[in-house]
Amino acid sequence: MGPVMGKMPAILIMAFIILAIALGGCANPAQRIVVTVGPSATPGAETVTPSPTPAIARPTVIASGGVTVARGSGDQLIKGIRLGEGVYTVNWSGSGTFVSLSLTDMDGNGGADISKGRISGEKLLTVDGSTVLSGEFTLMVASDSDWVINISRPDTSSPSSLPQVVSCGELDGAVTRPFRAHAGIIRISYTLSRMPYGTGHVDIYEVSTGRPFYTRPITGGATVGQSTAEAPSDGVYIAQVTLPEGASYGDITISQ
Repeated sequence: MGPVMGKMPAILIMAFIILAIALGGCANPAQRIVVTVGPSATPGAETVTPSPTPAIARPTVIASGGVTVARGSGDQLIKGIRLGEGVYTVNWSGSGTFVSLSLTDMDGNGGADISKGRISGEKLLTVDGSTVLSGEFTLMVASDSDWVINISRPDTSSPSSLPQVVSCGELDGAVTRPFRAHAGIIRISYTLSRMPYGTGHVDIYEVSTGRPFYTRPITGGATVGQSTAEAPSDGVYIAQVTLPEGASYGDITISQ
């Protein structure tokens, strides 16, 4: 073997040495080379990060000095609004196309669908302690915009004297200023711009208790007429006018 090895060309001996080194490296796991191939990207494709769902802002409610102001946006349910016995004016306005609101007591009584979808307006809510109970109320609002709702007692510090005249459209209705009346007959005269075909009302309430008293309705068939009601005692009252369908526009005079 020695003579044979001695006769091998030097270049052949070098090739055997390189091959031996290469085979030794493959047998040693610590020297293996691992190639990691990442996911291929599609040419022109963009990585899209999902946008977070925007949180709905909670409404704010501030109650101070007998006035409750609620501000919010969209559909909201607000519980725990405290109202005592008496009459309240509910004013609302929104920045979109509709506002529907209800204000009800623990039994679900009170002002259901006060606004009838109108973007702004004013209505009365009466808490008489019998039909509608004092305590906690729930305000439910549906809207496509920001809105503000003001709930307050009428200012009776300087009630007006009779007669009092209010004007309103068929869809809008109207709320009078608080007025002082004596026990006895109250007259409600009306003049309408068109012949009505439905039935309207002038509802009169005692401000401090929320108790109503009977008023004959405004009925279809005439553009001019008169109705009466009887005030149970001397006191401060407030009225809400709802014109009959078809009337378009009207003037209401309350006198005594």
